[in-house]
Amino acid sequence: MKINKKVKIAISSILGVFLLLFVVLVVHIVLAKPVEIDNATLQISRIDFKEPIDAAKEKEIHRDMKSIPGVINPKFFPGKRIGLFP
Repeated sequence: MKINKKVKIAISSILGVFLLLFVVLVVHIVLAKPVEIDNATLQISRIDFKEPIDAAKEKEIHRDMKSIPGVINPKFFPGKRIGLFP
């Protein structure tokens, strides 16, 4: 059974790429360091707003919350009238 030369090249190229990507994945898993999060001081707060908040008021609240030390990334959900402040 004779296999065409182009088919052999194609199959060996695909296997070579697969092997190379597999080796890169294994090296990455071995060398990657886990992300450390200080859960002892991480706290999430939630604020429920009674009235709908417009864009201007949302920007003002966002700016005020960012000015507080320790607030990392305040998020708003205007449709649900909720603000999260980790």
